[in-house]
Amino acid sequence: EIRRENLRRENQRKIEEAKAKAEERIAEGHRKLEALGGKAEAEDDDFIPDEMMVVTPTDIDNMGELAHMLGNLHKPIQVSEGKISLLFDKVVAQTLDKKHIPYEIKEVQLTEPLRYVDLAK
Repeated sequence: EIRRENLRRENQRKIEEAKAKAEERIAEGHRKLEALGGKAEAEDDDFIPDEMMVVTPTDIDNMGELAHMLGNLHKPIQVSEGKISLLFDKVVAQTLDKKHIPYEIKEVQLTEPLRYVDLAK
């Protein structure tokens, strides 16, 4: 029982560290955006394209399953026009393939950073 609790704590610590690193990368992106020469808004060519997964759920049940999975993985996403976009992730791609959930990989130039779901709002 003590070993199981220690493993749980270690896993939780690793999750928190990974989340902190991801949030720092996002914050760095915000700082870079603010440093774009004082522009009120960035131009499309101010952003570097990222390799993104664009997932198209087949129905509402598929969307719910996908949202649940991505939430458990703590992936920042963007939802637009019934599609979910996230940075390419090999594990997510393998999982989507296994579950026969359609997606495509695209070079996407984001105009705003991906976000984590904020349940406090």
